[in-house]
Amino acid sequence: FYVNKKFLSGHSPMFKEMFESDDREEISIDHIESESFTKTLNLLHSIDHLINHDNVLGVLEVAHCFGIKSLLTSCEDFMLHSKDIDDLSTRFMHSEIYELERL
Repeated sequence: FYVNKKFLSGHSPMFKEMFESDDREEISIDHIESESFTKTLNLLHSIDHLINHDNVLGVLEVAHCFGIKSLLTSCEDFMLHSKDIDDLSTRFMHSEIYELERL
């Protein structure tokens, strides 16, 4: 992925710390699925405003991993109001994993 360091740093304290403490041109994020990271970047760039049942958990994982609060809130809002995620145990599990207080 080719991304603007300042843009990512503005959205993620983790990226900000990584970029400020390391002068490397590349940073490895092998633990993140590329499709979820692409979706997250698109949401941050306002290219794609739609969090849906198919992408919410991937975006949630990336947002949590990199501390992107705006997307954490958007994912939590989606899960709170979605009829697609009816199972209370599923909601509870994700609220625990991703520290979602309102869920």
